[in-house]
Order: sequence, then structure tokens, then C-alpha cells
Amino acid sequence: SDYEARLIGLAVRYTNSGKLVESIQGVQTLPLGENLTLTLTVNQSAVKPPGSTFAATATGFPFWLSGDACEPRFIDIPLGLGGVDFPGSPCPVQPGIIESNVTIRLPPVLPLDQLRLLQIDELWVDTQQLLPNGTKLTCMRVHTQLLGGYTFSLPLPIPSIPSFGWR
Repeated sequence: SDYEARLIGLAVRYTNSGKLVESIQGVQTLPLGENLTLTLTVNQSAVKPPGSTFAATATGFPFWLSGDACEPRFIDIPLGLGGVDFPGSPCPVQPGIIESNVTIRLPPVLPLDQLRLLQIDELWVDTQQLLPNGTKLTCMRVHTQLLGGYTFSLPLPIPSIPSFGWR
């Protein structure tokens, strides 16, 4: 494997009710205005030390970011498309089974006129965590059809994501 951590579990719940979203194997339609909590369980074979980085790029949408994988942060998605809360994880994180929650904030309405003007109807977001020495820790791809639903692809051989400053 090219990665030092492997996803072994993924649960998606509505944040307010805790109710499980029934299936993420196919396309799932989600009501706008809801928040989702993703619980990711990974089996990590290497220590994640301070200085580990996180990067994400989008295809089909003008969005990218990078930063410290150990620090909590909120990522605001442009055009009012919601955001993502990462809780961070105090580093170093020792090898073993690690569970973390990420909250996705869905917008109450989609800016359909802006999306049509920019010809954006779907979005691919690739994320990756790297150790300070450049070793790949994790990756994830999320495909969103803004008028349809979403799918997750884990793990997959995505190209290296360049590291950019916060934007």
C-alpha cells in the first residue's frame, strides 16, 4: 500500500438527530440545511507527528486549501455551499485504530443561478494527509452532484496534491 493508514469504517449520521444515513455505497440525496457527521475509523501503521499536513483540491470548482493536519479548523466552501468542521487531532497520534468525526455543514439553499452561470453541476474533492517526511498517510475523494447527491471513494490512487497556503 502507498498509504500508512487504511479506512476500515465510515458512518454518516445526521448531526442533530444522530440518525444514520442509510447508505453511502450509491448516490445519496441529502436535504439542504442538514449537517452530517462523518465518523471515520482508520487503522494507522505510522505515528502522525506534529508538522503533518492536510491538502485538498477540487475539480470543477475554484477551491483548494492546505494546512496543519493536527489543528482544528473550519473550512468555508465558496458560493455559500456550506463548510466542513475538522476537529484536528493533537499530535503525535500513535499507530492503531483511530476514530475521528468530521462535520459537513450543508447550506439551506443552493445558489443555483451562480452555479449555472459558472457551469458547475458536480464537484470532485480530493484530500490527502502527509507526514512531515512526505510519506502519504491518508486520502479520500468525495464526488458531489450538486443537484443529485454524493459518493465517497476510499482508498484510491489519487495524484499528489500540491501544498498551498490557506485561502
